Amino acid sequence: MIKPAQLEKAVAILLLLWSVFILYSIYASLQAYVDFGILHWRDVSLTGILALAHYRVIIPVLSIAAAAMLLAGKRSGRIACITMLFVNAIFVCISVYSSDNGAIPAQSVFINAALIALAFTGMGMLLLQTEMRMRHRKPPLPSNDTETDETR
Repeated sequence: MIKPAQLEKAVAILLLLWSVFILYSIYASLQAYVDFGILHWRDVSLTGILALAHYRVIIPVLSIAAAAMLLAGKRSGRIACITMLFVNAIFVCISVYSSDNGAIPAQSVFINAALIALAFTGMGMLLLQTEMRMRHRKPPLPSNDTETDETR
């Protein structure tokens, strides 16, 4: 049986790889525009990219931060990772329906997006399991009761 710590690391690494892939695809598409002469790097700024495609940049950056926190074993990393997994699942579905050219995507695009969204949802559900919650549970606070069962 897979230990919860190994499963958490696997989910965090998958989320990290996905986020890096998304950021690289943004860079590759900008590079393609530069190669075709449509755009020049001197015209590209971080604020311009964030203004045009802020969700496409911010979500992967937050996902990388969440995966790093989970890999570091932070308690808040689990919650951040669960949140970003569900956000990524929703974002994949939204990005299929919001194509820039107005054309209806092919059926294979819908199937791939559904599989990716299901994978993210499944990983999020894995992190919601009881074993994972118990691993990150806060220890109980010491009791200030000085009464014992005999004095009640």
